[in-house]
Amino acid sequence: MLFRSNSKLGPANLFCWAHQIASAMEFVSARKVIHSDLATRNVLLASLDCVKLTDFGLSRRLYDNYTYIKTGTDPLPWKWLDHDALRFHMFTTWTDVWSFGICLWEMWTLGEVPYPGILTPGCQDFLPRLLEGLHPSRPEGVSDELYAVMLMCWNPSKMERPTFSWLKETLAGLIRKEGYGHLGGKGKEELDGFGYLLPREYSK
Repeated sequence: MLFRSNSKLGPANLFCWAHQIASAMEFVSARKVIHSDLATRNVLLASLDCVKLTDFGLSRRLYDNYTYIKTGTDPLPWKWLDHDALRFHMFTTWTDVWSFGICLWEMWTLGEVPYPGILTPGCQDFLPRLLEGLHPSRPEGVSDELYAVMLMCWNPSKMERPTFSWLKETLAGLIRKEGYGHLGGKGKEELDGFGYLLPREYSK
């Protein structure tokens, strides 16, 4: 979507979008669905204060198990995946949490590609380094608190990564701390409301 040249973008918009994506993923994961391709390329900008999560082509519904094992030969968005997905084609909600951290990094670098210079999963011992804790470096201008959120998403131990509910609430707290609470209205209910990706007539 194109905006007029006088449209103003800033950190407030990034926080707003990040909170909405976390809210959308909270909704998805609560229904035992894994997205498997969470990245900024799959987030549509409906307006300056509204984003929508798209492209569920790789998503899967989890039934009796919380893990999906991919058996097909479709290419994987490997720079956005954790080591379990790359080694075993094993996808869980925690895989989506890892991808969400990469998505945050993309947003705060204004669209850079993670791991520049690494062209294939086998290049420069990428997977062994990922197992040893390789992750994207801290983007310029990112606060300690926000980068800590990214690092938590990239915890090598998937069970120690945060939930999307925690991510949503933590980002809401950062929005208030940074003084961007007006994005969602005057009160907590309105702030939480803008994150659920509902049309305006349903979010009142």
